[in-house]
Amino acid sequence: MNTMPTEITCIITDNNGIVTIGAGSRRLSETEAIRRIENGDESFYVIDPEGDRAQVIVASRNGKKYLKTKSDKTTHDNLLFLPRCK
Repeated sequence: MNTMPTEITCIITDNNGIVTIGAGSRRLSETEAIRRIENGDESFYVIDPEGDRAQVIVASRNGKKYLKTKSDKTTHDNLLFLPRCK
């Protein structure tokens, strides 16, 4: 496993949610990021609006896996507040 968590700094979305994450200079599909988390190959985090780290985890709704941040003191989805990747 990558010992240092990777910060997600941007995202690309469509009508169904997140499609791509930006992690450093890399772009990963949401599917690939989910695979990397589930296999223990890598972990991710975002910096929330208060400046704290929020861990990114895999969740499932109606059988579809997706990325979200672990519950913290904010009520909004920290991932969706990230800027769009260029």
